[in-house]
Amino acid sequence: MKRIALPADRCPCCGGPLPGVALAWIAADNLLIGCGRHMRLSPRAGAVFDVLWRARHRPSGVAMPELCEKVFGGDDGPSSEYRLINQYIHRLRRALPAFGLGIVTVGWSGTQYRGAWATYRLTALQERQAA
Repeated sequence: MKRIALPADRCPCCGGPLPGVALAWIAADNLLIGCGRHMRLSPRAGAVFDVLWRARHRPSGVAMPELCEKVFGGDDGPSSEYRLINQYIHRLRRALPAFGLGIVTVGWSGTQYRGAWATYRLTALQERQAA
């Protein structure tokens, strides 16, 4: 995931003026725009972010099985998919504060030996600091 600085008033795709939007997610291009910069995500990282973005107003968050189903679609074995999702979540957590966003772990389900999984939610950094 590369972060590329760009002028705050120019679109990274066409170079035209940006609308007065503080933060924009363009899912078709896996492109996050905001705070005078943009970040293009890999297809899978973009799919993870897209699921979290669409569920950002859901207080319960998105559970790991739902993330795996929407990102991978099939059943390749949950343990490998869970590890990959956790890697994408880790990378996104490091990159998103530059855009005023964060990913919080809302809760856990299951046990260590019977398929534990986390539930994640995308939040604004102001929400995280107030909580």
